[in-house]
Formats: sequence, structure tokens, C-alpha cells
Amino acid sequence: MTRRTDKKKAYWDKGDSLLAWTVIDEAVLARPVGGAEVMRKQLEHLLELATLSHVSLRVVPFSSGEHMGLDGSMQIFGLEDRDVAYSGALNGGRLIETPGEVRELSITSDRIGVKAASEEAAREIVEQYLERYT
Repeated sequence: MTRRTDKKKAYWDKGDSLLAWTVIDEAVLARPVGGAEVMRKQLEHLLELATLSHVSLRVVPFSSGEHMGLDGSMQIFGLEDRDVAYSGALNGGRLIETPGEVRELSITSDRIGVKAASEEAAREIVEQYLERYT
């Protein structure tokens, strides 16, 4: 467990070589998974990541209503020579490498981001959920 934790820390400590813009739905914070201790640690970890200069954490609050991200998760990776994407699904996801499809997911991601709270407001939302578990 310690080795895995150290590996994760090294990953996030890469600084400017890793830029992460993350948008999560408030439902992820609201649904307790694994018990109070697990939730507390996860929320604390999110808040810790949110303090890093190369990480942007935003939350789409319930008050934003429906958005295009409700179908499932997606990740877009900007590599040195191209962008790729991953679309998550219940029984496995799909790696997307076709530039047009990656562009479509990027647009979808932007549209979801428009509904997200600011970084500061997102931290406040996470802190509110953390209070439930401390």
C-alpha cells in the first residue's frame, strides 16, 4: 500500500510536465462509497490536488441541471504528437484516436465545463461534503 501511495505522489508531483484539468459532477461527491473514512480520505485528497498549480479541479453542481457528461466519463489526453481520448462505459471503455472524434469529445468537455463552478467554488463544494465525514 505504501509503495502504491508513493507512486501516486510521484505522479502528481511532476509539476509542469503534467497538467490536469478535471471536471467532476457533484453526484460523485454526494454518493457515499466505501464508508465515511474512505470518503473523508478521498475528499481530502481532492482538496490536496486542488492546491497544486498544475491541477484545476471544478465541480458541476446539481444546480446546473442536466449536462452532456451524464452519459459517462471521458478523458482527453494531450500528447506531444497528438491528442487522444478515452470514453468510459459500464463494461469497458473505448480509446479514441481519430482526430475528428477527439475534437467532438473536446467540444463536449468544453460544454460541460461551462456548467461547472469556478475552482474556488469547487473547493468550497468539496469542503462542504468533507464536513459530513469529519
